[in-house]
Amino acid sequence: MKILGFILCVLMNLFLMFLVFFLEFLLVIKFSIIVKPYLQFILIFMMIVFAVLVGYFVSIFIVRSLLIKLFELDQ
Repeated sequence: MKILGFILCVLMNLFLMFLVFFLEFLLVIKFSIIVKPYLQFILIFMMIVFAVLVGYFVSIFIVRSLLIKLFELDQ
């Protein structure tokens, strides 16, 4: 069951990462932050890093505890 919990946490992490990145991308498009190409690269890189960090921490603290409660996984 630990493997199932790990796989579910990884999938939730990927989902949250892509969701945060998509929301950041929409925010950038809405405000028309179109600048020089090297600044766009830095902006996209920072968006990816932020999305990974948010997805990672949310999956660790919230999703993992919910999975343990819902599926009664071994801790």
